[in-house]
Amino acid sequence: MNAGKLLASLLMTSAVVLAAQTSPTGAREPLLLPMVADTFPAPYDAVWDATLKSLGAAKPFIVQKERDLIESDLFFFTFPIGSEANQSMMLSLAITLRRVDAGHTIVQVQPRVQFMIYDGVLPGPVNNPWADLFARIRGNLGPAS
Repeated sequence: MNAGKLLASLLMTSAVVLAAQTSPTGAREPLLLPMVADTFPAPYDAVWDATLKSLGAAKPFIVQKERDLIESDLFFFTFPIGSEANQSMMLSLAITLRRVDAGHTIVQVQPRVQFMIYDGVLPGPVNNPWADLFARIRGNLGPAS
């Protein structure tokens, strides 16, 4: 990354943090994106462990296995929206796991956007944090998944 792009990225990140911390209305309700899910051909405990290992930038904030719930802390996600611009957003993920049967587990993800640079520009079917999470889970489960 060249120095100009690095500086622009740092400035944008700083602006996102500042704007999120100085909201004139105080606390904001997050924008809930549609829930997404994927089924993994593996037992619940294996998928639970793989999900925790797969969070990456989305550090766990709440981990309650007895409630089948993992909630991530806020993290930044950036994706291109054209040749000259990127959408940066601060979001968190509420992840719920459910046993389908002894060998299959569903992972549901509720993305919650706390702040975004460009209103209305949302992640698409390819550029999104949940597809990356699902791919990481599959990788952590091994070749059978």
